[in-house]
Order: sequence, then structure tokens, then C-alpha cells
Amino acid sequence: SKVYDLRNSNIAIELSYSKVISVNVMGEVLSPGTYSVPSINSAFNILSLANGPNERGTVRNISVVRNGEVIHKLDIYDYMNNPKKSSSVHLMDGDFILVPTLGNIISISGEIIRSGKYELKDNETLMDAINFAGGFTENANENNISVLRNTPTGKQVKGFTWSEAE
Repeated sequence: SKVYDLRNSNIAIELSYSKVISVNVMGEVLSPGTYSVPSINSAFNILSLANGPNERGTVRNISVVRNGEVIHKLDIYDYMNNPKKSSSVHLMDGDFILVPTLGNIISISGEIIRSGKYELKDNETLMDAINFAGGFTENANENNISVLRNTPTGKQVKGFTWSEAE
């Protein structure tokens, strides 16, 4: 401020070179290894370079580890549903991205936008699962949601309404 009048000046800063760092990707990914990338890359970008989680890898509980401490948890569902809200962490040389095995898996089918398998965290509800699947189609009966559970004693069917899904 001693040299420039900052209130009446336009200043542009451009990054023309970014430091190259090495990040290790381990666990349940299709292409584990060490990736040398510009430091402006996010954990999500580097996970993409490793071809993402394999069929046994979680997409909800991915850890960024620095000096033996977990500094960030990446949840791809959060990133996909709201990439601007999803926080990112600045990666440094020698960081690890660890992809553990899957957590709780459910299958959703019927009058739902995106039928398929979804991973749920322990505190998530049936309503969360339906929202991950894009919600109901216009033909859905929200007062008749059936849940089929595999239990040690056999299959169990229970009915819910949308208001009970929480």
C-alpha cells in the first residue's frame, strides 16, 4: 500500500508454474501407486488418476493422511451432490490417499430415478438413500416403501411411508 494505491488499482496475479509433488494412493483403488502431479491438484483429481476405487473400495470414507495423521476425509457423494460445498484440502509432497473397503451397501430399485447400489454411513437413513438415488419417479407411491433385509434367520420385509423413512 506504500507503493500502489490499492483502492484505485487493478492487479492480476497469474500462477504460471506449480510445484510438482508426489502423492501415494493406496488401498482399494484400481491403480495404486505414487503419482507426481502439480500441487494445485485435489485429492479427487489424484483419485481419478488412480482410476478410482475398485468394486471393494469405499466412496464415502477416503482419507488424506499426512505425517501419519488423517487430515481430511473425502466423501465422493458429498462432492457429486455439491462440489462447491465439499471442502478440499491442499495436498503436500508425501501425502497418502487411503481408500478402505466398502461400508454398508444397499440396493435400491423400483420407482426411483437412479436404481443401483449405494453405500451408507452408519448415521444415514432410508430417506438419505432415496435422495442419493435421485428421489422418486412421478409414478412412485410414497406411502408404500418396502425394505427387504437379509437377516441371519432369513429375509425380512417391512413397509414404510415417506414420513417414516427418516
